Amino acid sequence: MRKHILATTAAAILLGASAQANAALVIQLSGSTTTVTVSDGGAGDINPLAGVVTFLGPVDGFIVNVATGLSDPISGTPTLPHIDLNSVDVSPGAGSLTIRITDTDFQGGGNAVFASLIGGTATNGSVSYNTYLSNANTEFGQDILLGSFTVPTTPSTSAFDFSTFSPLLPTAALYSLTQVVTFTTTGGQFSFNADLKVPEPTSLALLGTALIGVGLVRRRRNA
Repeated sequence: MRKHILATTAAAILLGASAQANAALVIQLSGSTTTVTVSDGGAGDINPLAGVVTFLGPVDGFIVNVATGLSDPISGTPTLPHIDLNSVDVSPGAGSLTIRITDTDFQGGGNAVFASLIGGTATNGSVSYNTYLSNANTEFGQDILLGSFTVPTTPSTSAFDFSTFSPLLPTAALYSLTQVVTFTTTGGQFSFNADLKVPEPTSLALLGTALIGVGLVRRRRNA
């Protein structure tokens, strides 16, 4: 009887761990009055693949929205996360649209550096971009700001490009990551691709070498 109870308990623990490891990727689009939330494989997701969410449809005054997010197992891994978000959005009139993407249950327990990158174009509008780490492992958690970027309002189409690396940060055994992109316009269109990831060790080594090179050049100039 005791063996049966132990076996049942172990199976429950394994099932619970499996459920945690399979947290769903979620995209959320918010206009002035409407919020649409789409989970991987849930209602509104038109992409059948696990690890990919695609939403197609209007949100308030934004008549065209095609947003796609990718995460593990398509992009990155539980230990080397890589959340990719891209979208095309059109509004004939004034309005604001916020697109969020989040994924949970990344495996940490040590220190990590996070890279935040975004590039795209915006017509008659401003763009803000923020990325977050949540050691509470909550959806859309904003415990720690990793990167922040704002493109000012312009009267015409402008391209933008931004990237930053966080300092070395402690991560919980399980943690979540979130990207938030907001487009405010007087009437125009917006397209972008954004990435939040833990770079592979080789990439970090190359970054370190580049930073050392920059430091040496500056030291020589100041000599």
